[in-house]
Amino acid sequence: MGCRFPPARFPFVSMCADLIRRRLRLGPILGLAALGFAGCDSVSPSRVPTAVAFLTQPAGASGGTPFTTQPVVEVLDQNDERLAGTAVSVTVGLGSNPSGGQLLGVTTVITTTGLAAFGDLTIDKAGTGYTLVVSVRGAAASSAGFDVMVGPAKRVRFLAQPGGGLSATPLAVQPVVEVVDAGGNRETNQSRDVTLSFGINPTAALLTGTVALASTSGLATFTDVAISRGGTGYRLIASAAGLAPDTSQALDVDIHFVNITVSTFLGCGLAIEGDAYCWGRNELGGLGVGFSGPIQSRPVLLAGGFTFRVVEGGAGSNENGFWDGFGCGFTTGGATYCWGRNNFGQLGNGNTGTDSNMPLPVTGGHSFTKVSAGRDHVCALTSAGAAYCWGRNVTGELGNGTTDNSNVPALVTGGHVWTDIDANGTDTCGLTTTGDVYCWGGPPSKLVGPWVTEPTLLGGGLKFKEVSTGWFLHRCGVTTDDDAYCWGQNFYGELGNGSDTTDSGTPEPVSGGLKFKTVQAGAQFSCGLTVAGDAYCWGRDAGNGTLGQGSAVSSAVPLKVVGGLTFESMTVGSGQTCGVTPAGVGYCWGSGFSGERGDGTLELQGLRPVRVRSP
Repeated sequence: MGCRFPPARFPFVSMCADLIRRRLRLGPILGLAALGFAGCDSVSPSRVPTAVAFLTQPAGASGGTPFTTQPVVEVLDQNDERLAGTAVSVTVGLGSNPSGGQLLGVTTVITTTGLAAFGDLTIDKAGTGYTLVVSVRGAAASSAGFDVMVGPAKRVRFLAQPGGGLSATPLAVQPVVEVVDAGGNRETNQSRDVTLSFGINPTAALLTGTVALASTSGLATFTDVAISRGGTGYRLIASAAGLAPDTSQALDVDIHFVNITVSTFLGCGLAIEGDAYCWGRNELGGLGVGFSGPIQSRPVLLAGGFTFRVVEGGAGSNENGFWDGFGCGFTTGGATYCWGRNNFGQLGNGNTGTDSNMPLPVTGGHSFTKVSAGRDHVCALTSAGAAYCWGRNVTGELGNGTTDNSNVPALVTGGHVWTDIDANGTDTCGLTTTGDVYCWGGPPSKLVGPWVTEPTLLGGGLKFKEVSTGWFLHRCGVTTDDDAYCWGQNFYGELGNGSDTTDSGTPEPVSGGLKFKTVQAGAQFSCGLTVAGDAYCWGRDAGNGTLGQGSAVSSAVPLKVVGGLTFESMTVGSGQTCGVTPAGVGYCWGSGFSGERGDGTLELQGLRPVRVRSP
């Protein structure tokens, strides 16, 4: 109970005593009971917090680092006395917040002494003119203004995450790394060497380009960083001496293809860095990736660590319940290797019957400049223009005057100097330096006739710069004037001349007047690439999207492939087609139930071009 002043007798004393207590922060004024002020020597009224004030102002703030001078706050009661003996919670928060910072640390203190001392308050973002606000039960006070400075550098972090792109090509999104203090404020007054390295490297790729860079005003802006191989789930690490590093988000890199070749149930592609990849059926090691077994619906790196200049996939034949293919290629050093099925000696290593899931060197020491794989045989050209073939020879497709198989390269007879050669199905065609087309194995006209075991001249008098022999009974070529011609059987319009019933033993011009860079003959269909880079297909679509029209449709005249893509190169298999854009991106369409599109699926229909996926 507080003082009870008799107001009638001494009204001024009551007011003065109260004033004295407030100004001098004294306890109850003693000795007034003798003057008739009952209860003046007893306990004060119940005390509650009514005000709060900063005794010590916050100071010495740098980003993410506790203030060097932490605030101390006093809690006052209704008599402006420090509130002791009563537990109260004091909370501090941001008042003025010029940089959108966060106040971190313990922001609520419970005191029973009337003093609240904060110990670890931090503001993350640098800025000028911050204030703190303390509050207790509705009472509040604001601190004096103070600045938060950029603190000493503590770590590096990715400001721009690396992302996308193709192998051995600068990433589509180049990384930018910043040097920051504990609060994430960028350092501006010192240069540091920032280095990039792999955190996760699923393909043993190389990180190329400028990967060490001095920061400027706290930023290291990289411009030409590249990853040498396609793959998924790469992560980069940014580091600088004495600072905590940062790991990037995961990124995928697609293969930068130079070209893709496709066969019956597999495809192979050559990357710009010289890596070779294959995909599709692999029961007997036809992909050459170091193991045999399940279908691989995405590209797998060829085993052996070779750097290739050319790689080519072959179909293989259905023998003993397996329809597994093979492949061949030659390296930058000029050595030729083959892998996969070897039931007819198509690996060319002097052995017949022993398959290999690893690339094996071809016997003979020849240095080839082109290689082409057919169903069960291979043909290749030397730099001098000589042609060699090996493997199966049931129809004379090796062109050496016999029908005997050969498990080593056999010289094609005739003494011609060749500029192009194409092995497909069970026959072969070649192009001489004079622009003449010779074929062997099947009859030159591709119509009914005797098999020929030596190169035989195609009639018609045209001069060609490219020739392609189909999987069944037709062929196509491009003349020196960029005109496309096809000949042979024409059950489904595969000659592209507007008819789907009339065969032709001599070259027929393809309808439409288009100028072609290449034309490839498949299994009862054909596709061509114009000099402008547009893809056209014609002939039979057996329901798998062979013509790339967005629906299963056949045509006796060229139809432009949907999707609006342009291509730099293109090849045709027995039921699918693949092309590479000028940027190096691979696309395939048509059959895919054995993973031969390389798009990560086993779907039969590929009605429009789909991107070949990363390994």
